[in-house]
Amino acid sequence: MVIALVSFEDFKNYKDWISGLPLIIGISVLFLYLVIFKPEVLMRFRACFLSMFTWIGTSVKRKQIESYVNANILKASKEATKEIADILPYDLKIQWVTKTDREAFLQDNNVVVCVDNKRNKMHTIVHALSDFVENGLLTKERHCIDNNIFKSSCLIMTRKLLMSTYEEGVSYFFQGVLSKEMEDDEELKDSINKLSNLDDNGMFVQIMLRELKEKSNQVFGKIDNSGFIIETKEFIDFLYQIAVRKNGDNSTQLAFNGNYYKVGIMLVAKWDTYENFGESVYIERLKMHLAKGTSSIYLFGRDQKIRIVRMVSRELDKMEYVKHFKKTYKIKFKKELSYVGKRVSGETYDGISVHMKIEKKA
Repeated sequence: MVIALVSFEDFKNYKDWISGLPLIIGISVLFLYLVIFKPEVLMRFRACFLSMFTWIGTSVKRKQIESYVNANILKASKEATKEIADILPYDLKIQWVTKTDREAFLQDNNVVVCVDNKRNKMHTIVHALSDFVENGLLTKERHCIDNNIFKSSCLIMTRKLLMSTYEEGVSYFFQGVLSKEMEDDEELKDSINKLSNLDDNGMFVQIMLRELKEKSNQVFGKIDNSGFIIETKEFIDFLYQIAVRKNGDNSTQLAFNGNYYKVGIMLVAKWDTYENFGESVYIERLKMHLAKGTSSIYLFGRDQKIRIVRMVSRELDKMEYVKHFKKTYKIKFKKELSYVGKRVSGETYDGISVHMKIEKKA
C-alpha cells in the first residue's frame, strides 16, 4: 500500500488554485460569449491593443486599422440584420492597395474592400462601410430596379448604419461622400431625399427594402423588367407621400395595389379614435385592405400610441385570418434631420411597427 503525503504548502497551493477557479471559469465564459455574440468587441479590443505598438512598423498599423474597420462593419451588418435577415449577408475582407481608385468587389462570399495608407482612420471606416454596402446590398435584386434607386438605397443604408454604429463618421459622410454623389444629379438627389424621408419614418428597411427583396423574385432572371422598375418607383412615391403627410391629413392613400406590390399601411394616430371605437375601427380597415387584395399590412404607431399598436395587434391575432408572417419592430422616428456645420441634428422619438402577411381562410 502506498501512502501519499501532502505537505501543508502543497495543500495551500491547491486551495489557492481552487479559490481562483470561479474567476477562471468566469473569464472563459465571458470570452466565449464575446466570440459567439460580440466578436466586434474583441476586434475593437484588438485594435486598441495594437495601437500601442504601431511604432513597430507598417504591418502592425495596418492590422490595427483592419481591426477597427472590421469591428465597425461587423457591428453595422448586425444592426441591419436585426431588421431584415441577410440584408447584408457577406463577410468583409480588406485588401491593401497603392491606388485609391481601386473598387471593391465580391469574391467567395466576401466583399473585398480596397484600402490604402493615405486616409485617416475615420475616413477609412466611412469609405470602407460605403463600399461594403454598395457591393453587399441588393446583389440579387439590383438588375430589377432603377440605377438611381439602387445608388440612393446604398447611400441611405450607409447613413443609417453610420448613425447607429459610428456617429463620429456621419459628418464626413455628408461632406465627403453624400454631397459629392448628389452634385449635378437632380434625379439622384430627389431619390435620396425620398428614401431619407422613408428612413426617418421607419419605412426604408422595414417596408421598402423588405417588399423590394420579396417582390423582385417574381421578375428575377427576366430580360424585360421595365414594368417592375416603373412600379417600384410608384411604390416608393406612395410611401413617400405617407412619410411626409401632415397630421390630420386624411387624403393620403394608404393602400397600394399594383401588379407586384400589394401593401396596406395602418397608422395608429389618435387616442380619441381608439377610445371611441376600440380595436373595431382597425379591424374594419384590415378587412377593407383584404377586400382590395392586399397581402402585406404594416401597423405603425409612436410615442404613447405604442400601447395601442400592441393592443390592436393582439386583437388582430384573434381574427379568422392566417398570419403567414408577423413581426414587431422597435424603431426610431427622426424629425427634421439635418446636417449643420460639423454635426447632424434631429429630434428622435420611439416608435413601433408590426408587419403582417395575411390572407383570408379558404
